[in-house]
Amino acid sequence: MERNTGIELDRFIWSWSTPAAVPSTPGLDLGGVAQIPGRLEFTVRQTQFDEVYAMPLEVVCEYPTGETDTLRVFNDERIQSFAFRLPRSPRQLQLDPRGWS
Repeated sequence: MERNTGIELDRFIWSWSTPAAVPSTPGLDLGGVAQIPGRLEFTVRQTQFDEVYAMPLEVVCEYPTGETDTLRVFNDERIQSFAFRLPRSPRQLQLDPRGWS
């Protein structure tokens, strides 16, 4: 999986396989979205009360045409910002669309 995604997963696997570190329901919030032509900036916030969990996340960008792009990030901070270059401005963003976290 690491080879296909390019994301190092040791910390993710450790944090989710250690009983004290497994969240009952990690809370995630997508905010601070800024769209500058050709660039998307957003912030992911973990809202659970316990520890911060290290996890890969997907953010799906849906464009006005119905086409989508899936962005993959590694979230390991309580509040973490990301920036991407995009071909156009999305009309909608969806955090963790498959409910992995």
